[in-house]
Amino acid sequence: MNERENFHGNFNRGQKNPAQHNENRNKYPDITPKDYFKPNSDIVKDDLFSVTADKITESFSKEGGITGSQIRKFYDEVLRLRLKLDSANDKEKKFVEILPYLKMLIPKVVYFKNRKNVNVDESFESFIKMNIENITKVKEFEVFCDLFEAVIAYTKKYPNLKK
Repeated sequence: MNERENFHGNFNRGQKNPAQHNENRNKYPDITPKDYFKPNSDIVKDDLFSVTADKITESFSKEGGITGSQIRKFYDEVLRLRLKLDSANDKEKKFVEILPYLKMLIPKVVYFKNRKNVNVDESFESFIKMNIENITKVKEFEVFCDLFEAVIAYTKKYPNLKK
């Protein structure tokens, strides 16, 4: 087995074939910070915390691998950083300081996904990666925190996420 096959073998662990991986990946609604706002403004879209958050959470429940409490662990990390930002006198300066720690959630979700006895689905991994990789401004981070809060609220709607 060559290095590429080994990578894909590990990446697709527990899946029958790479096509299934692509199918799972497409379940997550492609939302990034640029999609939070109405065109050419910094006004948050009306349905971001309702319809969009529900669709995101639903995508997690379809794969059935992650639980609400596991999602909550990541949200708690984001919330911890948000509290640091909110307590700062200069939010822009504090944002620059916390951004590397926010981006550290990307390798944490990869690690979490690859641990034994943990089944993190592709949708949740995509949600974390696509959003955090693209946060460049304080406002985007604040809206991401609120979006993640709405996602947490919707986990109670889906029975297989209630664990």
